[in-house]
Amino acid sequence: MDLKPVQESARKLFGADIEIMLASCKAWDNDDNCIVVRGERHAEAATGFVRVVRGAKLSSHKTAAFMDSPAESFSTVEWA
Repeated sequence: MDLKPVQESARKLFGADIEIMLASCKAWDNDDNCIVVRGERHAEAATGFVRVVRGAKLSSHKTAAFMDSPAESFSTVEWA
């Protein structure tokens, strides 16, 4: 799955800091597909993805602060 064009479009719409990473994929023998969306406007970018992928499920997450790294929010999108 090539996410480069999707990431380029998301950056144009939601900001240059948007990063989309593939977390799991049926092609890798996983049961579903999952992407992780990071950046200041990650929730909006992930919502845009959910609108075009049938049956996609959006979740929001927050990491814990660790040593010098601050807590960070990100979204995941999962679909079959």
